Amino acid sequence: MADVKFPSSLVVPGDHPLVIIGPNGVGKTRLGVNLSQVNDGERIAALRNVEIPDIPQQRFSQASQQVKSALQQLVSQHWRQSFELQNLLSEILAEDREKAVEYREQAYTGSGKPIDPSLVETRLRKIVRVWNQHFPNRTIKIDYEPKVERTIGTATVEYPIAQMSEGERTALYLAARVVSCTRPTIVVDEPESYFHPLLARGLWDDLEDLMPETRFIYITHDITFALSRRRAQFAIARSETEADLLPAASTLPADLVAQVFGAASFSVTASRLIFCEGKPSSYDVEILSAWHNCPRTAVVAAGGCSAVRECVSVFRSGLVTGGFKAVGYVDRDGLPDATLNADADIKAHPVYEIEGFICLEPVFKSVAEYNGIDSSEADKRYGSFIDAAKAGFKDVVLNKEILNRAKKRAEIVLVALMNPLKPDPDFEQSKGGI
Repeated sequence: MADVKFPSSLVVPGDHPLVIIGPNGVGKTRLGVNLSQVNDGERIAALRNVEIPDIPQQRFSQASQQVKSALQQLVSQHWRQSFELQNLLSEILAEDREKAVEYREQAYTGSGKPIDPSLVETRLRKIVRVWNQHFPNRTIKIDYEPKVERTIGTATVEYPIAQMSEGERTALYLAARVVSCTRPTIVVDEPESYFHPLLARGLWDDLEDLMPETRFIYITHDITFALSRRRAQFAIARSETEADLLPAASTLPADLVAQVFGAASFSVTASRLIFCEGKPSSYDVEILSAWHNCPRTAVVAAGGCSAVRECVSVFRSGLVTGGFKAVGYVDRDGLPDATLNADADIKAHPVYEIEGFICLEPVFKSVAEYNGIDSSEADKRYGSFIDAAKAGFKDVVLNKEILNRAKKRAEIVLVALMNPLKPDPDFEQSKGGI
C-alpha cells in the first residue's frame, strides 16, 4: 500500500482511503490528474463513455495494447470522455478464455498439484459477482454478445448490454476498471455519479474489498458519499496542486464545512449521522457501528467531547444539509448529569468511557454466555469482577477522582457565572456547584 504524495510537499501515509472534497471550480479534477501522475496511479475520470454496442473479438495481447493506448491518451487529455470500455471488456474476455484453457490443461495432466486459484477467480468472475450483487433480480452475462436477464415475478426477460440503464453500465465500467488496476493507487473522480447514494456506498465498499492492496483516492463534492468511506481521511482541495489535510481524528469542522460547501445543497438519504469521540480506529467507532448496524447510519469519529457537540450542532442546524438526524455520543468523564443531559441529541454513555461497557452486568453476562459459561457461573464471576474493581478504587486513586470531578463542576459553574453573553447571577447556584 502506497503513501499518497501531492505535487506540493504534502504526504498522506497509511492504507486508508483519501477523500478530497471541495466546491466546484477549485481545481479538483486537475488535482486528481496530478495525483495519478505523481503517484504512478490510474485515474477514473468523471466523464465516462459507457456505451457498449458490441465487444470486439480480439487476442489478449491486441486488446491489452489498445487498452494501454487509450489510458495513455486519457492521461494527456484528461478533459476527454473515457473510451476504453469496449477494448477493456475484450481484454477481460480474452484473458478469461486463456485461463479456462490453462485450467483444463492443468486438470487433464493429473499431476496431483492444486490448480492455480487465479485460473478460476478471474477478473470476469469478480466483475459479474459484484455487479449481480448490487442489481437485484438481474443477472449479467458477459460474452461477445453480452446480455442481462431480469426476473419480474415469474417471468424472465432478456435485454442486450447496450440497453442497460446508465447506472447499470456505469457500475460495469467501474468494476472493470477497478479490478484491472495494477498500480498502487487509483484516483476516482465523482465516484457517486449516476448512482443512488446507497448503491454508491455499497458498490465502492465491495470494490475496495476486492482490491486490498490498492490505495483509493476519491474526489467528490457529495458529503454523503464522503462520510460513507470506511476509515477515510479528508482533504480539502485548495488548487490544482494543493490540499489541506484534516487530522485523522477529525470530521468536518463547522468553519471548513461552511467554507467548502457554502450554500450547496446535497441529496442525503442517511437517516442518522452519529458523531462519537475518538479516532476512526477507536473502539467508539467499532462498537457504535456494530450497535447501529444500519445502511442509513454513518458513524464518524470527531475527536474530543467538544468536537462531537460542535459537529452535531452544525449538522443539526442545517448549515450543511438537511433531511437527517445528527446525534452524538460522549464519555461521561466525571461530568455532572445536568451537563451531560443538557442536549437531547448528545447522549452520554452509562459508563465513564466506552471501554467500560464490559462492566455493565448485561454486557458482562452476554459475553459470558457467548463463551459458553452458564448463568450461575456468570453471576459468580460478575460479582467477583465488581468486587475486585471496587477494591482497587481507593486511597490515591479515589482521592484523585474526587478532586477531578470537583474541578470539573467548579469549571462549569465559573464559566456560566462569567459568561459575557449570558451570565448566571445566581451566586447560590454557584456556591452549590462549587
